[in-house]
Amino acid sequence: MFDREKNLFDSYAAKRISRRDLLDGAAKLGIAGLAANAAFASSMSKAMAADFNWKAQSGKSVKLLLNKHPYVDAMIGDIEAFKTLTGMNVTYDIFPEDVYFDKVTAALSSKSDQYDAFMTGAYMTWTYGPAGWIEDLNTYIKDPAKTNPAFAWDDVLPGLRASTAWDGVAGSELGSGKAKQWCIPWGYELNNITYNRNVFDKVGVKPPKNLDEMLEVAAKITKDAGGPYGVGVRGSRSWATIHPGFLSAYSNFGQKDFVMEGGKLKAAMNTKASKEFHDKWVKMIQTSGPKNWSTYTWYQVAPISAPAPPA
Repeated sequence: MFDREKNLFDSYAAKRISRRDLLDGAAKLGIAGLAANAAFASSMSKAMAADFNWKAQSGKSVKLLLNKHPYVDAMIGDIEAFKTLTGMNVTYDIFPEDVYFDKVTAALSSKSDQYDAFMTGAYMTWTYGPAGWIEDLNTYIKDPAKTNPAFAWDDVLPGLRASTAWDGVAGSELGSGKAKQWCIPWGYELNNITYNRNVFDKVGVKPPKNLDEMLEVAAKITKDAGGPYGVGVRGSRSWATIHPGFLSAYSNFGQKDFVMEGGKLKAAMNTKASKEFHDKWVKMIQTSGPKNWSTYTWYQVAPISAPAPPA
């Protein structure tokens, strides 16, 4: 790579120019795609190596267990930069989500040493951690010999840090003082409405502002749009059906799955508001979703409008 290109990415890594300046400079120099990614990774690796011994584990290997996900695609693109930075070797297996968590549970419960690290979700680690299947990552995060002191752990959103930390006591608040950090947030998602403006204009509807309007709009699209179904939400015979849009909407109705009463957890989904929400959610899918929705994986759903907004 020519000096001008290297200087551009090195300047960004050293924080001498902004991201906008980097993108403008790369465009003027005609750098894009794989070339831009390689240059960026090289410059960032050199900048990171300046203040930490990244070669402490050089020569060792790690094997990852990964779920098929756009996050994974991005990470795999940076593995070569990681290998250059650390001197370590990285191998991995990728499985689709419908079998992935079974693979994880089998590997952990059997105490297999096949994998060193894996993708997970907060709700899964509440099982894995107290069972002794995974390590408390505080021992790594707080050790300056294992984690670069420049790693700004406190910059991670408080809710994300707390959601992945628990002390294992039923009813105890996530992220409490005695909580162990069972995983490090890699990314997070927000559930909102995404809609096709052309279809909405064709049918003559406006974006819904609550679940009742969502039912009406989705039904009208299904009836009058000439083919597409009116709503798309996750649908599979697993936790994925209720975890994202459903629970977000459920929480927006002010509902909880469990509450503490007399020092014990008690199921709290039998309220009048909860029943009303469930009825509406099921009706929305039955009347406006694809007929075979329960056979789709989460990344196969192609919605016209998507998860319900607050009530």
